[in-house]
Formats: sequence, structure tokens, C-alpha cells
Amino acid sequence: MKNKTDIELYKLTKTGDNAAFEELFRRYHQKGFNIAFRLLASPEAAEDTVMETFVRLYEADYNIKVDFPAYFYRAVINQSYNHIRSKNKENRLFGEAAFSQKDDPMNVTLEKLKEQQAEKALLSLPERQRAAFVLIAYEGLSYKDAANVMKISVKAFEALISRARENLKKVFKDMDVVK
Repeated sequence: MKNKTDIELYKLTKTGDNAAFEELFRRYHQKGFNIAFRLLASPEAAEDTVMETFVRLYEADYNIKVDFPAYFYRAVINQSYNHIRSKNKENRLFGEAAFSQKDDPMNVTLEKLKEQQAEKALLSLPERQRAAFVLIAYEGLSYKDAANVMKISVKAFEALISRARENLKKVFKDMDVVK
């Protein structure tokens, strides 16, 4: 199975080949989890989101012809947005729990504090800017590939990244950022 393309594996999955599905899962689970985690700031929510994405891929009959990674990443981003929207209905401050370690500042290391500030800044971005930034900064996609994942032009993606960076600069300027 390892020598098959992603599209070939997906087509085999549609015929009931569980080994093909397991290989797709092996190839994309961690990448999907990384994207979802950066968007949701919760390992449990990220895992649920990735699993739901895989279930939908397995159960539905999508006609994926090329670029499986872009399709999969887009599906994870969409599932993450759905999760955020459902949590926002329950609690407008969905990201609050991600920073609970601030309760005991004496036990928080300098590195952990910086990480929390960066995560908080990332969570402050609008959904599309956050997704664009995650694809570039954490997943290492090119602008072209990331634009393809988000189904927008490269120029529109560049503008989205530019706005994300400007917003992050404002957030960091307003924060008491640890030097």
C-alpha cells in the first residue's frame, strides 16, 4: 500500500479496502491533528475533529480526482470551524480553558508563558486568517498550496496572510510580551 498514491488509496477505500484507509490514516492523521490543534487549542477537540474528518471521508462518496492533501486539509479546517461555531454557541470564550496554567504563575516557565502568549495571539485572529497562518507557519505549505487548500487565489491568500501578520503585531504590542 505504501507505493500507492493518495488518490489510489482513496479509491480503494471506496471499494471497502480497509488497509487502504489505514494507510491514508497513517499518512494524514498527524498532519490533520496539527492543523486542528493550532485552530482549536485543545488536543481533545483536535483529535475529535480529525476523527470526524476521516469518518466523513470514509462514509461519503466524494469525487476527489487530484491533490488529496489539499482536499484533506480543507476538510480538517472546515471541521475545525464547525467545532468552533458549536462551542461558541455554548461559550463565547471557547479559548479560555487553554490558558488555565496562568492560575499558578510561579510554576509556569518562561518558555511556557511565551507559548501561551503565542497561542492566545493566534486564537485572537479571525478564523480564515488563523487557518492561513497555521498552514504557512506550522504546516510549512507554500503560498500556492495553502491558497489551494483554502480555495482562494494566491493574491487573496497573500492579502490574508498580510492581515494576519498585522493583527498579530497589534496583539503582541497590546500584550505584556515576555522578552
